[in-house]
Amino acid sequence: MYVVIVGAGRIGYNLAKMLIDAGHEVTLIERDERRVREVGTLDAYVLHGSGINPALLESLNIQSADAIVAVTGDEAVNLTSCLVAKRLVARTKRDKPFITVARITDPEMERPFTELGIDRVISPEKAAAEYISSLIRSPGVVDVTAIGEGEAEVLELHIDENSPVIGKTLAEVSAMGDMSASTVIAVYENGRLIIPHGDTTLKAGMRVLLFCKTEESRKARKLFLGR
Repeated sequence: MYVVIVGAGRIGYNLAKMLIDAGHEVTLIERDERRVREVGTLDAYVLHGSGINPALLESLNIQSADAIVAVTGDEAVNLTSCLVAKRLVARTKRDKPFITVARITDPEMERPFTELGIDRVISPEKAAAEYISSLIRSPGVVDVTAIGEGEAEVLELHIDENSPVIGKTLAEVSAMGDMSASTVIAVYENGRLIIPHGDTTLKAGMRVLLFCKTEESRKARKLFLGR
């Protein structure tokens, strides 16, 4: 499968890595030159440019791609990238479907994007809120409903006195082990929600909500819980 990803932020980078690890061909487009250099270690074609540029998409042989996934922080760029790619692909005869996936930041934009022809609309913020809500309604649940066809899941991890991450920031925890396939989406302390950042310090009694690939869940548990 050949996938073109627009946006090399955290979502785009991790998606590219997952697809590459699964044996798929990936091209990554990023308009920030510094970020292009940062993700240059990926086994993918990473280039500086804009996903809304028809000439650029054609130069990447978008007509032979299986999908375009636009996950920048700009909804307009994501929408336009998908529609431009879809129009270019429609000019060619092909015997396989072409899928467009666009990220939105405002959940209310899901319907307009779909009506405009986007095949899949994703909202990480909405997904995180739904999973957090599910955990709040079901105290003690660790593994929340699997995502997709079971490729990923959200874990609730209780940090106790024996956890190896006590006193460490999330940035330091990331350096302790490979977290490229995991993302901390929320931290709770005494029932209070803390939006996680790299300098968030973990303490005994905290609950950490972690989004990760299912195959990496055991590694994530061991990293945070030591068992």
